[in-house]
Amino acid sequence: MKNFKLRLAFLLLPVFISGQSNTYHAFPESGIIWIQSNWIATPPFMIHDDYNLFIAGDTTAGNYTYHKLYTNGHRYAELHPDDEYYYNRYFGAFRNDTENRKVYFLSQGEDVVAYDFNLTAGDTLPESRITNQITNIVVSVDSVLVGDIFHKRFNLKTYEGEPYAALIEGIGSTCGAFSMIQPVFESGNDLWCVRLNNDVIWNFDPENPCLLLVGVEETETINELAIYPNPSNGLFYIRSTSKTDRAVVFNSMGKQIDILKEINAPIDLSDQPDGIYLVKLFNKDNEAMVRRIVLKK
Repeated sequence: MKNFKLRLAFLLLPVFISGQSNTYHAFPESGIIWIQSNWIATPPFMIHDDYNLFIAGDTTAGNYTYHKLYTNGHRYAELHPDDEYYYNRYFGAFRNDTENRKVYFLSQGEDVVAYDFNLTAGDTLPESRITNQITNIVVSVDSVLVGDIFHKRFNLKTYEGEPYAALIEGIGSTCGAFSMIQPVFESGNDLWCVRLNNDVIWNFDPENPCLLLVGVEETETINELAIYPNPSNGLFYIRSTSKTDRAVVFNSMGKQIDILKEINAPIDLSDQPDGIYLVKLFNKDNEAMVRRIVLKK
């Protein structure tokens, strides 16, 4: 009986997906955070810019209301000591044209198309603010879960290349919400995950947590958590007034680096590259608090 139900679910799934994907899903206009990164090779360095992109307030231009975008981030170069943390940096503003399934970006006072979701397989992606004059072909159109709802996805490739990116209604592209869509060469852009009202609604790698890169949220149940010294040369300590079960360390991309069962001893990350790391401490009830540690050797 169980196997029959599973087979029936798989048979009905394409119908369900098709029915869901016919509904257009506009970009959320509040409460959304895109967690993404840009990087570029500038020999002898690789420069990274990891940041959270979020909406904070509205502005008007002409007859339209736009939603203002800001970033909190960390810009750094591999093998180079200098880095920069920045907060509330203005990024731009966008508006939804839901009736026409488009998203516009306010660029230097001009209303320019960022996304046009009126596409089918075989179409050429229209020129927009984020296409950088690269010709992209829509290889196929399918659906992907965003939260618990299927959104339409447009899989892209260049004329002679392999599929490398996708547009997702209500999300943007897998290269970032408003980042340039381009194949990886000496630079690249990546959307790692998206949160809406503190819930993860899309994650490039479901096995890794969707953690804010700068400015993490904290649960107040664990009364005190301190990490010192910070910045650290690789060795640091954790102090907590609450009974803890374990601590988990993630790098700035959300990849798990280590699981710590003993937090009273010094923690050694000296084999890891310089950068920002997140330490997530759990109590016996699996409630968590997060702190940021900066490695600078």
